[in-house]
Amino acid sequence: MDEQDHKDLKQYCGFCKRWTRKTSMQGIHYNLTYSLYNLLSVVKLRLKKLKEFLSIGSIAKRFVSFSESLIMS
Repeated sequence: MDEQDHKDLKQYCGFCKRWTRKTSMQGIHYNLTYSLYNLLSVVKLRLKKLKEFLSIGSIAKRFVSFSESLIMS
């Protein structure tokens, strides 16, 4: 994992935000964070094959705006 990957993990997947003090819940939070990051990485690789080069942050922002449009309609 390089510097940009670590930054994306913290910024877009909520890795450093802890909402609980229980270690078991923190483990669940870490697992969900890494799962989200892996999912976004797979989407990034598939888009790269389609000649569309996006960062994980821009993919996350597109997903959020798409989700909001579904909720509003």
